[in-house]
Amino acid sequence: MRAKPYAYRWLAGLILAVSVLAASVPAAGGPGELKVVASGVGHILKDPREARSSALREALRAALEHAVGRLVLAKTLGRFYPLVAEELLLNPDSYISGYGVVSESETEGLIRVTVSTIIPLAPLREALEKVGVFTPEARRPRVLVAVAERNDEEAAFVKWWSSPAGSSKFQSLPFNERLAAMLAGRGLVVIPLRLDRKSRFEGDDPIEIARALGATAAVTGEVTLGIREGSSHAGTANLKVVSTQGEGLIMSANISEESPPEEQRPPGWSIARALAQRIGPAIAKRIREGFLFAKPSTKLFTLGITGLNSLKQYQMVKSFLREEIPQVKIVKEKTVGPGRALMVVEAVGGQAPAILETLANARVNGYTFRVKEVSPNVLEVELVPGPYRVD
Repeated sequence: MRAKPYAYRWLAGLILAVSVLAASVPAAGGPGELKVVASGVGHILKDPREARSSALREALRAALEHAVGRLVLAKTLGRFYPLVAEELLLNPDSYISGYGVVSESETEGLIRVTVSTIIPLAPLREALEKVGVFTPEARRPRVLVAVAERNDEEAAFVKWWSSPAGSSKFQSLPFNERLAAMLAGRGLVVIPLRLDRKSRFEGDDPIEIARALGATAAVTGEVTLGIREGSSHAGTANLKVVSTQGEGLIMSANISEESPPEEQRPPGWSIARALAQRIGPAIAKRIREGFLFAKPSTKLFTLGITGLNSLKQYQMVKSFLREEIPQVKIVKEKTVGPGRALMVVEAVGGQAPAILETLANARVNGYTFRVKEVSPNVLEVELVPGPYRVD
C-alpha cells in the first residue's frame, strides 16, 4: 500500500528543474507526435552504470513531463502534480514511443544523459483523461476527512467536526490537514476542515454530516500520533472510507509508522505526515475509481476496409484510427484479400458513433472515407481518392 510521496513544498523546485532539463524541439514525427529533447542527471555513488540508468530515467521523465505541460494548463498541472506524478510520470516508458541518446557526459561525480524522444499525444491525453485531470470540479468526488485525533495515548480524542455550536475555537489537527491536502492534490474536492455556524449539525456522526454537506465519501476513524517506544515514538491510524451514496464501505486500513532516528529524518518529517503519505494515495485512488473513473463498458465490432491499393495505405488508415479516435483499440487485424482488409476493434463505451462521426468524409493524404453501418457490430469503410460527395 506504500506509494512514493511527493511533498508539495518540492513542487516549485521540480517544475524549475524540469524547465531547465527539458527543451522542446519542433515536432519531427508524424501528426499528433511531439519530439522532446531532455536531460537527466545521476549521482555516481558506487556503480557508474546505476548512475547512468538513473540519469536516463530522469531524462525520460523530464521529457514526458514537458509533453504533459503542452496538454495541461500550468495552473491545473500545479494543482494536480502529485496525481500526474504517481499515475503517469513514474512510468514514462508507457507513453514514449521511441528515444535515442543524444549525448552523455561525466563530471564531478555526476553523469548527465540527454535523450531525444518521440511522444504520441493522443495516448497521453487519454491517460490524463482517465485519471480526471480534465474533469471539471463540479464532477469530482467530494470528500469529508473526519478522523478523531490525539497526540498521545493518554489524551482524549479531538473531533473537529463536532465542536460545540457557536464555538470559534479550532485546534490544529496535523493528520487531518495532511491527509486533506494529499486528497485535494489527487483529484478530489475536500470539504474544508472547519464548519461555519450555519453548517453545524446535531450529533457527531461523520457519515451523516458528510451526507448533509453533499460529500461523496467520508474518511473516518482514529489516529494516535505520540506512542512512546523507548527513545523514539510511533503513530497508528485505524481508518475507514465510507460512501455516503449507499455503496457502503469503500476500504479500511490499519497502519502504523515509527519515527526514524533524528539525524535520518528528512526536512519537515512528522508522524502525521508519514501516516498521511502511507495511506493518502490509496484512499484517493479507491475513491476516484469508485465514483469518477469507473471503467466504461466496451464492445467488440468488425471494421471492413476496402479501396486499398497498398500496405502503406492500410498503415495510413490504422494511424488515423489511433490518432483521431482514442476510444478505439485495435484488437485483431487480418488481410482478407486484394484491396480489402479486416480488423476487429474494441470501442470504449460500447458504441460506434464516435468512429462513424470521425471517419465520415474525413480527409487523409488526399483520400476520404465512405462509411456504411452494415449492422450494430459491423462497419464497412471505403477509401476513396479525392473529396467524397454524396450523389
